[in-house]
Amino acid sequence: MPESRGQWRYLCSELVRIDYEAAPGTIQQFVGNLEEISPTAAVLLLDTSVRRGQALSFLAQNHRLRGVVESWVYEPPLGYFVSVRFANGYQWREEHFRPAHLLKVARSGRARGQDAS
Repeated sequence: MPESRGQWRYLCSELVRIDYEAAPGTIQQFVGNLEEISPTAAVLLLDTSVRRGQALSFLAQNHRLRGVVESWVYEPPLGYFVSVRFANGYQWREEHFRPAHLLKVARSGRARGQDAS
């Protein structure tokens, strides 16, 4: 997940509704799964691909989050893992909403095997 140095990364599982402008004036809505979240980004698991650089939003527990697709990776048979950077300086916190099965796993920006100081 792309994110800034020193931020915690959380694994989670939460069904979300995604709104995506596939073509000018044409909004597609579909369901995906929120797989990871951090203060500035999220990873969604989708059944369909989306364009890099494209804006999208997703609804999680009545909270609308907006962002831009930074990248995606196709992992058969699961689907597309889509990295989304939150827009307009939004910073997610657990106080906003807590996804199901939230698990704090690591700080980013630290080399593997390096001790935390």
